[in-house]
Amino acid sequence: MKIPLQKILQAYNESRSKLSLQSVIYSGTYFSDKTGSLIKKNVSLNEYLICKRIMVLSAHALTASRQKKLQTAELYYKQANFEYWLRLLGLQARLHCVSSLCSTKAYFKYCENNFVEAQQIIFQANDADIILEEKFGIYLLHMHRIQLAHNLIRIDVKTGNYSRALSRSIEAIQYLNSSVFNISYLKGPWGSSFLKRIQPSLIRDMTIQILHEMALGNSAYQWNDGLKEILHGYYTLIDTTALQPRFLQWLRLKINFHERKIDIFLEETMDFMKNERGNTSLLYFLLIPDLISTLEKIDPDTTKQLCIKIRDDLPMWTGTPRFLKEKIKKCVER
Repeated sequence: MKIPLQKILQAYNESRSKLSLQSVIYSGTYFSDKTGSLIKKNVSLNEYLICKRIMVLSAHALTASRQKKLQTAELYYKQANFEYWLRLLGLQARLHCVSSLCSTKAYFKYCENNFVEAQQIIFQANDADIILEEKFGIYLLHMHRIQLAHNLIRIDVKTGNYSRALSRSIEAIQYLNSSVFNISYLKGPWGSSFLKRIQPSLIRDMTIQILHEMALGNSAYQWNDGLKEILHGYYTLIDTTALQPRFLQWLRLKINFHERKIDIFLEETMDFMKNERGNTSLLYFLLIPDLISTLEKIDPDTTKQLCIKIRDDLPMWTGTPRFLKEKIKKCVER
């Protein structure tokens, strides 16, 4: 072993205070909230109150879906009688509600593993966004449409269509960084003129979100040829995509881990840990199971010390995805 393994423990100690899950995660409700004030100026008070009712019930259904309480979510959709209320609205208010409602309903169908219907509902949300963007000038919804493209990528990862997930995610990242001017798998219009109206920080954060989605997808499934294709695909296409340096370093680590290049993996992991600044903590957390499984084979004592520290810190990682938190917990308690 080329590096003293106690240095891994030291690197973790140095990075603990920097760990954070403060990076922005966008969803359909995020965009509904942001555009709600714009629509309030252009619709009647009665329409606005109906919209608000639909948004609240839709948000409740989304929360239930995220908690895997699908029967509760379905009950919200049935009791809300959305179809009746939507008929009372003018075009702009109705489209806004359709966009938000379809976003949450698509996630509900995703949780049901009804991926065909989830995809169809995503297309309906995109159709509503296009009219709101072009006819009513709500340009922020261009980013919601990219979020919908991201949701299609999520379906590909969940269904094991890794090759398409790879090509679609690269295309979305290239579009966000103006390397291409179209997202071919979701109806347009697209183009750099739309992106110029969007805050650069929002574009940067959406890029990070798509990258993190692919990282989560990689870690949620067993290593196989499909995942290997995604990892190597990203890494070999860095010249034409604006990937973060930290994400590229994470890709190298994952490749070295799966190809059993232990010395390189441990040395680069130590460097990755030392250079954590808080905005890529999810990638950091995703490496922990790999690090522990590697260390316990060569230095049980160091592994035990590291596991004790991680076990103590784990309750503070409140934003960690459930499956990942459970995976880390299992690693540190065995």
